[in-house]
Amino acid sequence: MARSTSRKTQSVIARPVRSGPAPLLAWSAITAGPHAELTVRGELTTTTAARLREAMEWLHDGGHWRITVDLAGITACDGAGVNALVAAFRQIVGSSGQLRLTNPSVALRRLLGLPDDPVMRWPTSAAD
Repeated sequence: MARSTSRKTQSVIARPVRSGPAPLLAWSAITAGPHAELTVRGELTTTTAARLREAMEWLHDGGHWRITVDLAGITACDGAGVNALVAAFRQIVGSSGQLRLTNPSVALRRLLGLPDDPVMRWPTSAAD
């Protein structure tokens, strides 16, 4: 039986507060059934944290309950960024979903209070 896979890609860019050509935060997502891979680039700060929450809510509300967030492109993160990740965790895991963070920098892992593991899964379980 053939399996249908849908792919959606959306990008939202926060308007830069300071001058410069690069956006403060950009994201893109690829979805397939309940799975979604969200790639985030830029600064995850007070100015942009709401954009990340909107992206994860958009995916979750679209029926994607296994979300992987690639954080390799995050160049800065503050408390608002941490709060955005925690809020997403509560929403997704609270509805029996999974949130997986990949490629967080050492500084971001320390900020989140996570061990030095390049892949973090919330909740952690033996079965994926």
